[in-house]
Amino acid sequence: MDLPGAYSMSPFTPEEGITSEYVRETQPDAIVNIVDATNLNRSLFFTTQLLELGIPVVVALNKSDINRKEHTDINVAELAQKLNCPVVETVSTTKQHAD
Repeated sequence: MDLPGAYSMSPFTPEEGITSEYVRETQPDAIVNIVDATNLNRSLFFTTQLLELGIPVVVALNKSDINRKEHTDINVAELAQKLNCPVVETVSTTKQHAD
Protein backbone atom coordinates (compact mmCIF):
# COMPACT_ATOMS: atom_id res chain seq x y z
CA MET A 1 0.00 0.00 0.00
CA ASP A 2 1.43 3.36 -1.01
CA LEU A 3 0.45 5.91 1.64
CA PRO A 4 0.74 9.70 1.76
CA GLY A 5 3.96 11.09 3.17
CA ALA A 6 4.02 11.73 6.89
CA TYR A 7 6.41 13.18 9.43
CA SER A 8 4.58 12.04 12.56
CA MET A 9 2.14 9.41 13.80
CA SER A 10 0.32 12.33 15.49
CA PRO A 11 -1.35 13.76 12.41
CA PHE A 12 -1.10 17.46 11.67
CA THR A 13 -2.50 17.16 8.13
CA PRO A 14 -5.28 15.04 6.59
CA GLU A 15 -2.62 13.07 4.68
CA GLU A 16 -0.78 12.22 7.89
CA GLY A 17 -4.12 11.15 9.37
CA ILE A 18 -4.64 8.65 6.55
CA THR A 19 -1.16 7.20 7.04
CA SER A 20 -1.36 7.08 10.83
CA GLU A 21 -4.80 5.46 10.82
CA TYR A 22 -3.82 2.84 8.25
CA VAL A 23 -0.63 1.85 10.09
CA ARG A 24 -2.35 1.64 13.49
CA GLU A 25 -5.45 -0.22 12.30
CA THR A 26 -3.96 -2.53 9.67
CA GLN A 27 -0.72 -3.51 11.43
CA PRO A 28 1.14 -4.22 8.15
CA ASP A 29 3.70 -7.02 7.96
CA ALA A 30 6.44 -4.47 7.22
CA ILE A 31 6.90 -0.83 6.31
CA VAL A 32 9.28 0.66 3.77
CA ASN A 33 9.78 4.15 5.12
CA ILE A 34 11.06 6.36 2.31
CA VAL A 35 12.91 9.30 3.84
CA ASP A 36 14.57 12.32 2.28
CA ALA A 37 18.28 11.70 2.76
CA THR A 38 18.93 15.43 2.31
CA ASN A 39 16.73 16.24 5.34
CA LEU A 40 17.12 13.36 7.79
CA ASN A 41 16.22 15.36 10.89
CA ARG A 42 12.68 15.80 9.68
CA SER A 43 12.17 12.16 8.73
CA LEU A 44 13.84 10.26 11.53
CA PHE A 45 11.29 11.29 14.15
CA PHE A 46 8.58 9.50 12.17
CA THR A 47 10.93 6.55 11.66
CA THR A 48 11.43 6.15 15.40
CA GLN A 49 7.67 6.31 15.95
CA LEU A 50 7.16 3.52 13.41
CA LEU A 51 9.85 1.40 15.06
CA GLU A 52 8.17 1.86 18.44
CA LEU A 53 5.04 0.19 17.01
CA GLY A 54 6.98 -3.05 16.67
CA ILE A 55 6.33 -3.35 12.93
CA PRO A 56 9.45 -4.28 10.90
CA VAL A 57 10.75 -1.19 9.10
CA VAL A 58 13.15 -0.77 6.21
CA VAL A 59 14.43 2.78 5.78
CA ALA A 60 15.00 3.89 2.18
CA LEU A 61 17.27 6.93 2.03
CA ASN A 62 15.92 8.60 -1.08
CA LYS A 63 17.86 11.36 -2.89
CA SER A 64 21.14 9.70 -1.96
CA ASP A 65 22.54 10.92 -5.28
CA ILE A 66 22.08 14.52 -4.16
CA ASN A 67 23.97 13.83 -0.93
CA ARG A 68 26.85 12.36 -2.94
CA LYS A 69 26.94 15.42 -5.22
CA GLU A 70 26.99 17.72 -2.18
CA HIS A 71 29.58 15.53 -0.40
CA THR A 72 27.17 14.88 2.47
CA ASP A 73 27.98 11.43 3.74
CA ILE A 74 25.59 9.28 5.71
CA ASN A 75 27.09 6.28 7.43
CA VAL A 76 24.40 3.83 6.36
CA ALA A 77 25.76 0.93 8.41
CA GLU A 78 25.90 3.02 11.58
CA LEU A 79 22.42 4.43 11.01
CA ALA A 80 21.06 0.90 10.50
CA GLN A 81 22.76 -0.22 13.70
CA LYS A 82 21.41 2.70 15.73
CA LEU A 83 17.87 2.27 14.36
CA ASN A 84 18.11 -1.53 14.54
CA CYS A 85 16.59 -1.92 11.08
CA PRO A 86 17.82 -2.20 7.50
CA VAL A 87 18.74 1.07 5.78
CA VAL A 88 19.29 1.31 2.02
CA GLU A 89 20.24 4.19 -0.24
CA THR A 90 17.85 4.89 -3.11
CA VAL A 91 17.52 7.28 -6.03
CA SER A 92 14.02 7.74 -7.39
CA THR A 93 14.83 9.84 -10.43
CA THR A 94 17.23 7.53 -12.24
CA LYS A 95 15.72 6.33 -15.48
CA GLN A 96 16.03 2.66 -16.28
CA HIS A 97 16.38 1.84 -19.97
CA ALA A 98 15.12 -1.44 -21.37
CA ASP A 99 17.76 -3.36 -23.32
